[in-house]
Amino acid sequence: MKANQLNCREEHRREEIVEKYNIKLIAHTKLLKGQDKISCAGAKCTNKYYTFQYENKKDKYDNGSFFCGSEAAKSFIRLANLEPIKIFNPLSGESTMELDDDTPHNENSTEGTGNSPKDDDYKNKWNALAKQLHTAINLIIVCWNVPIYGRLARYKADVMKYKYREPFFERIEFVNDVIAKDKKNRTLTQMVDDLRTDNPTLKHFNFDLLEEKLSAKGIKSNF
Repeated sequence: MKANQLNCREEHRREEIVEKYNIKLIAHTKLLKGQDKISCAGAKCTNKYYTFQYENKKDKYDNGSFFCGSEAAKSFIRLANLEPIKIFNPLSGESTMELDDDTPHNENSTEGTGNSPKDDDYKNKWNALAKQLHTAINLIIVCWNVPIYGRLARYKADVMKYKYREPFFERIEFVNDVIAKDKKNRTLTQMVDDLRTDNPTLKHFNFDLLEEKLSAKGIKSNF
């Protein structure tokens, strides 16, 4: 995965980055014990971290992703006018909006649809398969020290945006193939189990719906 770390240590640098690049917020994640996630500001992230993707406004080949901590993330969210997203906390298995009081957000910001209340209620409910795929991508972020980018980041954004829909099979297969690139040849479940030594309250995750889809096509599951 391509992770071009940008120097974002000072506010003026973050302003320059937002001026030069299109910035997208990909993930907001709880930091686990025994993990080091290095911020674009140069320091180790503490407690939680954010994943951003960037693409040069004039050169689409100048792109990548980076981690950063809360202060830098709040700055990027404000400068690029981004919508904050809920934190993924694998210790509790729940996503909770952990935002400071001075961070603007809209809890009903599925897409700003202007639809009827029934439509909005439907679109705020997770499709079970989409939920498992979203959890799997979040766990890839947790288990690997390289921030996701490209298709994987795009699929994560899409599954959040269209969480009420069953994801396309090709996207499930793509995530399955990404997991297969683990340097230790582990399944995603095995990766999570390895983290449990330092994090005994880590939740046990179920990917049965994803595995059923792969099995129906005769494809080995890496979940």
